[in-house]
Amino acid sequence: MPLTITPKALSRRLSLTALLALLAPLAAQAQTSDWPARPVTWINPFAAGSAVDVVGRIVAQKMAANTGQGMNVDLPREQQRILNRQNIHDGTIEKTGSMSWGFVPLTNYQGTDPRAVLEPLSEHLADYEQLMIQYYGAGVQACYRGPRLYDTETTRQMVARTINWYKKYRSILNADMIQLRRADGRDWDGLIHVDPRSKQKALGMLYNPTKEKITRTIPVPLYYTGLTTNATLAIKDDMTTAKKYTLNRNHELMLTITIEPESYTWFTIQ
Repeated sequence: MPLTITPKALSRRLSLTALLALLAPLAAQAQTSDWPARPVTWINPFAAGSAVDVVGRIVAQKMAANTGQGMNVDLPREQQRILNRQNIHDGTIEKTGSMSWGFVPLTNYQGTDPRAVLEPLSEHLADYEQLMIQYYGAGVQACYRGPRLYDTETTRQMVARTINWYKKYRSILNADMIQLRRADGRDWDGLIHVDPRSKQKALGMLYNPTKEKITRTIPVPLYYTGLTTNATLAIKDDMTTAKKYTLNRNHELMLTITIEPESYTWFTIQ
């Protein structure tokens, strides 16, 4: 049977080959000089547990043995959140969220720097909650790497609250997804689930990765909700503050919304 290599697989192999080619001269230099004089931290812009991440950690271990210095392959928590949403965006273009999975490193992962892990969980509740919300909010399940899901009563309540939120909106969160804007760390990003048969015709997730409060006017596409003229939008499904909108000729709702720094919000549409 002939071996078939897809363009995606070929691209991945080329990336790994390029990584090894770039690191080889550094390893040789390390053997013939006093470099490095202190532990080295690699900022790895790939998902934890991915092929590139695994190979990078293997090479780092070899370099650590050759140099006698620690090699940390890390991505700080705030950057993990952005990369996480980029992976969700790219990974759900050709498949649904329920066909995907993610990785949340709760504990040390092969020499991980403390800035990249969530333990102690109670000290990083905001990061922990947002990583859970990002996965559940996209209908993607995650592998939580660690011995426990909570360490204090406050942490347990946060985990229970987030899981109950997912259970309540599971139907719409597992519906078809429309990407609104890919995460880039410079401005808002988000997505929206749509289902004309659901009680909630749509549920949107919006994120602000910046360190400042932002207000944006965002076109929300509602063609696939089955709504044609009007729609009622409620921030965090709070119907006491719901607002009725008239859709434009492109079946869009023009939403003006404010998002807190390094935070997120969500809304439902009926």
